[in-house]
Amino acid sequence: MNKLYAFSSLVLTLMGSVQKNAAGFSNGWKNVFRIFVLKNPF
Repeated sequence: MNKLYAFSSLVLTLMGSVQKNAAGFSNGWKNVFRIFVLKNPF
């Protein structure tokens, strides 16, 4: 439950970020994607 709540809070925060700064939000996801690819190469 705590993990689900934390994840929900993170999602809401990200949704708020995209409304405030779409460009910053996009760059943030690009960085997350790069980290994911580096840790899990396809």
